[in-house]
Amino acid sequence: MNNLHIKHVNIVILILSATHLFFLAADPDSLVDIHTRGAWTDEGLYSIQARNFIQQGSFGLTENTTMIRGPLYNLLQVPFFLIFGDTLQVARLVTIFGVVAAFLLLTSQKKYLLLWATLFIIAFTQFHVYQFSHYAMPEITAICMVLASLYYVLLFFEKGKKKYLMYASLMIFIAYGLKIQFVYLVALLPVVFFVLFLSKVFAGADGRRKSFYTFSVVTGYAFGFFVLYLLLWYLPNKSFYNLVMINESSDRFEAWGGILERINFNFRYYLLSPPLYPVLFMFVTGMLALLILIVKKVKIPNQYTMVLLFATVWVLLESHKLALIYLPQRYLLGLYVATSLLAAVLLVVISHERKAVQTVLMFVLVIALACNTVFNVRAFQRRTFDLKTVNSYMKRYNSDGKVIAGVWAPSLTWNTPAHVVPVWSTYFDKEAFFEKYQPMMIITEANEAESEQAFGRFGIRLDSLADSSRMFSVWRYQLKINWLPHYQ
Repeated sequence: MNNLHIKHVNIVILILSATHLFFLAADPDSLVDIHTRGAWTDEGLYSIQARNFIQQGSFGLTENTTMIRGPLYNLLQVPFFLIFGDTLQVARLVTIFGVVAAFLLLTSQKKYLLLWATLFIIAFTQFHVYQFSHYAMPEITAICMVLASLYYVLLFFEKGKKKYLMYASLMIFIAYGLKIQFVYLVALLPVVFFVLFLSKVFAGADGRRKSFYTFSVVTGYAFGFFVLYLLLWYLPNKSFYNLVMINESSDRFEAWGGILERINFNFRYYLLSPPLYPVLFMFVTGMLALLILIVKKVKIPNQYTMVLLFATVWVLLESHKLALIYLPQRYLLGLYVATSLLAAVLLVVISHERKAVQTVLMFVLVIALACNTVFNVRAFQRRTFDLKTVNSYMKRYNSDGKVIAGVWAPSLTWNTPAHVVPVWSTYFDKEAFFEKYQPMMIITEANEAESEQAFGRFGIRLDSLADSSRMFSVWRYQLKINWLPHYQ
């Protein structure tokens, strides 16, 4: 679409991104991920070690499980917290700025401008992706790294310089450095370039040796960065790392006998839900466009062949999550964006074939944006500020250098000087905990379900230890702040 300008696309992206500011101080949406505590606890958990580093001078690596699983996310937050303060708003702005920066980078490629604009509207205004795009969690930032990887792959094919393959591999490294659950993406670039090599072999095309060499280079970079991760992070922290990952990954996948039933259930329950209808519609439309291209024997332009291949492999890699028993929405964000990318490239390709299709594409994108906006406006209308209320309460007390413990504690102690320590039964040392930390407060749900009864199962009755307590209603949970007199 020749009359599409970078400036105009970026203005639209900036305007749509600015709408996230209305959610900066609000609670996480109550419907975005109803089967887990999700962002309600995790925004605090993913930031608390960076905040502890600023306040106490130490990350306390074994005090929480998030930094061991994603060291780069905490390191990313530190400079922003140092400059602007360790508040929830700053943490969320890091995610928002990450999305904006990624798309400003992507749209700098003029020839792919329509593709990136289409992707942004389909994927990044979709209800779940939109909500997580202003949460202080690593998933969206990691996904933006994958898109940046594609950007450098396209630069490689445009300019032929091997350094862009290294940059593309580096982006994938950063993605799983932000959260190790994205480690399967190590295979993304090698598979893409191997398929490209096989296509040349079967077609008997020229350049097979060069294509195999490129595949080897990409595989070398992918392997090299993964070894770097092992050497710099896994091996020095092997004992605690293994403990966390065994606990995090055990009993997550369905047994082989029931895997097809599990995939079918997850597909119907998660993907065939109203907030996903615009993405699904665009995807089905894209598949129909592909069928038209095949029937009419239209050759896909070289500039989009790589995008199509990248998106297809990415979708296939993300699809393994449909076999999970425990499947919060944040696990599916990569699949939503990858599917949107696949739909976007197919729609853009068909729009280049016929001028009339371009007008139809614009109309369909407006409809998709309108549908997504309906869900996001409803989220705006049901905003709550329960966490803000509790945070205001916590700031009234002097917690400088004192310990506040509990899974919910990181989400309730933003911008305080407290040393905050989450507590789970799996990692709880009942013998040394009180002696080591001497907590001023312990925050739990009424039944301690969030920590798997970390205290109660060991016979520790917080009611008898506390000299006073305060109850707060946060979303669907009753939180109890227990004040311990011996350590105040």
